[in-house]
Amino acid sequence: FIAVPLWGIGFSISLTETFYIPNFIMEFIESKPLYGAVYGAAIILLIAIGFNSIFAIHGVLIDGKKPREALKSSAEIIKKNRKVFLKETAKIILIIFLIQVGAWLLFRALPPIWLEEWSGNEIPTGYIIDWMEKKDFSMVTDMDLMVVLYRFSGAFVVLVGAYFNSITALLAGAYFMVRMTRFYMEFTGRGRSRWKERPRKRPYIWSLAVMTVTLVAVFAGSLVIGIFYNQIFDRDVPVGIIAHRAGGVMASENSMAGIYAALEKGCYGSEIDIQRTKDGHYVVNHDSDFKRVAGVAKSSQDMTLAEIKKMKIKDTTGGSKEHQISTLEEMLDAVKGRMKLFVELKGSTADNRMVDDVVKMAGEKDCVEDVVLISLDYKIIDYAESKYPEFETGTLFFAGLGNVARLNCDFLIMEEQTATTNRINQIHLADKKAMVWTVNTREGMLKFLDSDIDAIITDQVELVSQVEKTLKNRDEFAVLRDKLGNFWG
Repeated sequence: FIAVPLWGIGFSISLTETFYIPNFIMEFIESKPLYGAVYGAAIILLIAIGFNSIFAIHGVLIDGKKPREALKSSAEIIKKNRKVFLKETAKIILIIFLIQVGAWLLFRALPPIWLEEWSGNEIPTGYIIDWMEKKDFSMVTDMDLMVVLYRFSGAFVVLVGAYFNSITALLAGAYFMVRMTRFYMEFTGRGRSRWKERPRKRPYIWSLAVMTVTLVAVFAGSLVIGIFYNQIFDRDVPVGIIAHRAGGVMASENSMAGIYAALEKGCYGSEIDIQRTKDGHYVVNHDSDFKRVAGVAKSSQDMTLAEIKKMKIKDTTGGSKEHQISTLEEMLDAVKGRMKLFVELKGSTADNRMVDDVVKMAGEKDCVEDVVLISLDYKIIDYAESKYPEFETGTLFFAGLGNVARLNCDFLIMEEQTATTNRINQIHLADKKAMVWTVNTREGMLKFLDSDIDAIITDQVELVSQVEKTLKNRDEFAVLRDKLGNFWG
């Protein structure tokens, strides 16, 4: 149940089919050669487990075996029939691959090309139709009609293509399962004799009816998109960009230089990590000690502020300049009235006292509206939201079941793979804001900057600017493809 979802070898169950390793953990593993080697060895083991257990679910469902017995039986079946199984499975995978490539060309690649050739360059990019200003049909221009037709046909082509492509993928998965089940029957000495004949009740008529209704709905939906394209897809407020650990890669982490860099780039906010010192002050540091950033293997709670201020942060931007460990007060003074400061309550000193102290400090500096209290510890955030409702709060999480929008906070801050469209919509329906951390790849930025997410936390602020320009310069068909291409899942 763990090996199969990670590497796609074998059959999964719905309970664990979305199991994954969070990106921030993978980044840490990849940064350490030893951990990388251990991870590689673990992956080889998981692949072996997934391969050898491919008939385990068959043993449970068909023969009523206990899971442990089914796993053992599956491994024995693979061992006895390895050559035949690998040869036949390779053929099946090749057939499925060719069918899916053909479906992709027919439903996803060629129609868009034909549409682009048909429309040419006559459709202007970013054309806005404000139907409220058009009091009657006589005010609708020929260009308006041409743009609506182009948007309608583009939406229809994308949605129909995605629909048939998803059906092909569904049938391919079903075909693979059927063939594996036949292998199980044959390898256990029963052949195909136990397969029951399906009753002939004209199932294809019902399938055709469902498909017809679906296509009619797609036609109607595409027409709505064609007419109200601007109202549906244009965002009034852009996605907020939050620099991770003060300034991301633009400066040494959690430094004042990072705060100034984020301000200079016009970021919506900056995220920092705070911990309490031995004498009750609050310094900005991510790790449990200062060894990585300053070469001192002591925690904040074991040192006074004066001792901490003597340390220097190593410059991670390639320069020779060193920086002092910053205090929360210094960062509040820098961002006041200029940028949001997402203050993560971090480490062993994160408690209700920390909440009270930060709230008091922000109030004294008149920074209440500039501060968002965030933490992985929901109990602390629940306390902060309940006792200080005037402050915005946020819960960080990288896994969760159920309706996370019910959590008592203003921001739900999700790890990338947790931030599904359904979850984002769920959060917005609860009148709360959805954020994602830590988005550092171009692919992730393309995905979330083009979504309904409210803000992203990133180390790569400058890369975000480049991706924003790429998205802004797309033609309208590219927008439709990106927005609707995965409509069917």
